[in-house]
Amino acid sequence: MTRNNITFLQDVIINYNGIFNIPDAFTTRFYFSDTFEVTQFLDNLDGNKSDVLSIELIYSGLTYEEDTPVIILSKPFLVTKESDPLIISKYLQYRIQFI
Repeated sequence: MTRNNITFLQDVIINYNGIFNIPDAFTTRFYFSDTFEVTQFLDNLDGNKSDVLSIELIYSGLTYEEDTPVIILSKPFLVTKESDPLIISKYLQYRIQFI
């Protein structure tokens, strides 16, 4: 995993079958996917480990608590506290523009 690109989970796990269980998972909402917002998210990560992000687009924040459809924006990828927020932000914006 490098600081300068997106590293997908499937690229670092041998025999990755698309199913995994992550204990103690948490949810963070990004409203704009801008660099500032991603920087704040990365600053809150534990500096001693890698985290897996699964990015989903929820069409309406009003229906977030209900059983509403979501759009998967990306395959799961890895980040650390040292990841480049600009690269992550640009990647998210790139994925969103094609919806």
